Amino acid sequence: MKRRPWSIVILALLHLLSPVANMLFNSYMAALPLRIYWAFALQPRNVVYYSIQWLAPIIAGLAIYLCRKWSFFLYLLCMTALFLISFVEFLDHSSAAVFIELILVLVINTSIVGYFLIPAVRAVYINPRLRWWESDARYQFEWPVTFTQDMTSFRGQIRNISNSGLFILSETPPIDASMISIEFVHDNNNYRFVGSSIQHGQQSTLGFGVRFQHDTTSRRAIRRLTTKLKALGKVLPERLPTKEDSFLFWITTLIKTGRGLIPRPPSRNRPPPDSK
Repeated sequence: MKRRPWSIVILALLHLLSPVANMLFNSYMAALPLRIYWAFALQPRNVVYYSIQWLAPIIAGLAIYLCRKWSFFLYLLCMTALFLISFVEFLDHSSAAVFIELILVLVINTSIVGYFLIPAVRAVYINPRLRWWESDARYQFEWPVTFTQDMTSFRGQIRNISNSGLFILSETPPIDASMISIEFVHDNNNYRFVGSSIQHGQQSTLGFGVRFQHDTTSRRAIRRLTTKLKALGKVLPERLPTKEDSFLFWITTLIKTGRGLIPRPPSRNRPPPDSK
């Protein structure tokens, strides 16, 4: 799987669309045409209430989708605000619509908080290395290169490259985690990078990875190069989406096996030599 988990995408989408659903539901329960309900919501005395009611789920949905450490806390803040205004509205207007809305907010809030607290889900939000879909695209790029360690230069062959690093074939790999400088010329452009060497198990017999330590100049240079490679269709096949990334495959698997609600890294997913 190469893309963001469908469970996270759908959960975020439901929150983003909930203001529309809420508006349609309240309009129906109040037996008011949507146009009149909208005009009522925009009255000055109602703007604060409806602004929170509409914006809180949208912000919560974005927090879920972005999948960051602060997402859980921002979600709690948004849902707490939504529950409080619904509770205040219920105290002021004890109608069936407001009561149903209050219960729905409470049930949804509790369910999503419980979902976030599942260890596998929480780990994805806390640990960026588990968010496999954020890995930089890697491109086929077989090109001669010179790398230098401790004032000694060696030659090798670049095998693939990304914005965050590359993989070099060489019979003389540097010491793992050592800092090296890299130079090569491509299309009359001189490229110079500095990075730390990374060796992964048996791959060390073939070569080594390099994680770039970028400055502004090198970051611009690598993006310029990878943009060219992307235009040429040089993305490595293993980084391209497959049928397993489709919504149809996900929903079919969920129905047949019950798997898919919890984000899980691909079985053979491990950080590539040039990963962050």
